[in-house]
Amino acid sequence: MSKSVKFNETLEKTVSFLLDYKPDYVEPVTNISNLCKLLYLDFFQDTIQEDDVEKEGGATNLKYQRLSIAGKILVLDIDYSTNLETKKEQISNVMLVLASNFDQFNYKNSKNENIFLNNLTKEHTLSKFYKNLKTMKSMDDCTDIDDTATDCFQYYNSTMKSFYNHFISKLNISTNHISINKHDELNMVFSINGVDVLTISPVFDNSNTESSIKLLEYNNETWDERETAVKKFLTFKVQFPTDIQFNERMSSLLGPDNFQNNKSLNFYDLKVDGLKVSAELMNKHFGTLWKWVYWYTLILEKSTSLTDDGESIMKNGQLLKFENEIGTWTF
Repeated sequence: MSKSVKFNETLEKTVSFLLDYKPDYVEPVTNISNLCKLLYLDFFQDTIQEDDVEKEGGATNLKYQRLSIAGKILVLDIDYSTNLETKKEQISNVMLVLASNFDQFNYKNSKNENIFLNNLTKEHTLSKFYKNLKTMKSMDDCTDIDDTATDCFQYYNSTMKSFYNHFISKLNISTNHISINKHDELNMVFSINGVDVLTISPVFDNSNTESSIKLLEYNNETWDERETAVKKFLTFKVQFPTDIQFNERMSSLLGPDNFQNNKSLNFYDLKVDGLKVSAELMNKHFGTLWKWVYWYTLILEKSTSLTDDGESIMKNGQLLKFENEIGTWTF
């Protein structure tokens, strides 16, 4: 690798880190254009119309414009107006258009609100919009427009729907605990008593030369993994926004390589910031994982009388025990 290439890669990582740490403000709209440059997305601007809008204080000249962000198949149209006197800009709509046969990508939250519009109208900085746009850019990069089997947008949408159906119908998790695109980000969030405890987020996997990416498929309430020839594609990760600790049996169940002993009552912490979603995790262990998170959040975390194995406690004079192997509660 040449020094110039290495320098450019290091510079890109540094800029990305700075944007994650301290993003720019939403206004002016040119800040959004600057994000496009950094993400190597094309953009162009059109004037939609110009009107004189009569108000009590007199006539105010408004210029209506559209900033279009474009990738291979990704097009994001941002409509906004500019007050020609005050130069103040106001974003009115954001619309996603995919130049493919798939037009059902879900960018609404549980309140049926447009998350991209919320990113640009309810936030002062571009933090959430940048995160979402970076994810969409990666989806665009991974999509082969000539091969519908590798449409990353469609894969993300259908897999998230399957996750939701699996959790509700197969694992009997209440819909009250699950939110789609919570906090106006592309995700699925599990919460308990209003506190976020578990998140499923999209990540992008670069496969090594020996193996290719395996895609998740859901049929007859069972998860499978399909081999592909692609070396980079969308995968999913389970993350924990709050500090969740696991006992020895749970860490063994979820993969001991992912955990380290925190030397406190045989409890284990994740070495990394999450667990990769696999067919095995979904078919065998996610139900138990959710029960443990529920148990830990409502009971174990608030207890002052833990046993050495972290599975039994005395609370209010009762012995409470978590049986993770059969997935039941014993009181």
